[in-house]
Amino acid sequence: MTIFAGHKVTAAELNSHFGIGTHVDDTQNASRTTASTGYTPTLTGGVACAKAFIAPASGAVEIEWTMLGTVNVSTGFCYATPELKTGSVIGSGTIIFGPDDNDSANWHGTPQERRSAHKRVTGLTPGASYHVGIVHKVAGSGGPVGTWSRKHLSVRAA
Repeated sequence: MTIFAGHKVTAAELNSHFGIGTHVDDTQNASRTTASTGYTPTLTGGVACAKAFIAPASGAVEIEWTMLGTVNVSTGFCYATPELKTGSVIGSGTIIFGPDDNDSANWHGTPQERRSAHKRVTGLTPGASYHVGIVHKVAGSGGPVGTWSRKHLSVRAA
């Protein structure tokens, strides 16, 4: 949308232009676990912490995730990071931004601690549907099992 002198602008046009209204979030408080060494959205007894959204006019979003996490052995690690895909159906679609250990909220050892992280993603098609979800994995020796609770995922126009 181009704004020029003398043009009457509607509220919907302004909201679309500035990405206002692109803010979705999901919260899951229950404690869930996995022993998967590859990233997975599935934790025991739960569904993926995920949300669909419409890309703002800027084509950029800020993804933030926070949660409590721990791993059952002192030699273990657990990771949580977002996965962004095309379409509004959670779990399907083409990966736009995949899981990355370097962008993860991660834990080492057994103390339960809160971690958070954020990632700005650009290049989205304005007005297109996408979805983002938190994926998890463990690493290390001794049979690590990661436990996550009080997960919160937020997506805002950037």
